[in-house]
Amino acid sequence: MRELARLAARLSDAELRQSVASVEDTDGARLRGLLDLLASTRGATRSVANLADDDVVDPMGRPPSVFELAARQIDDASGQVERVLRTALER
Repeated sequence: MRELARLAARLSDAELRQSVASVEDTDGARLRGLLDLLASTRGATRSVANLADDDVVDPMGRPPSVFELAARQIDDASGQVERVLRTALER
């Protein structure tokens, strides 16, 4: 989720719309177009210094502070994830 948010932050809404403009007008096709665009940017964008920065920490079996960290990481990434999904699916 954090990697998706990092990649999405580099794309404008116009780029997102363009990525789905030529695909079949179904939610599934639009999401595939979006994911293809995001995947194509993986090598072209700055990679993170620590690969763990692209993941949400796994809190299972750990102290409550780790659960709080996971919740913050999800909350921080959710805005970009919502934006790209909304933009790709709008008609």
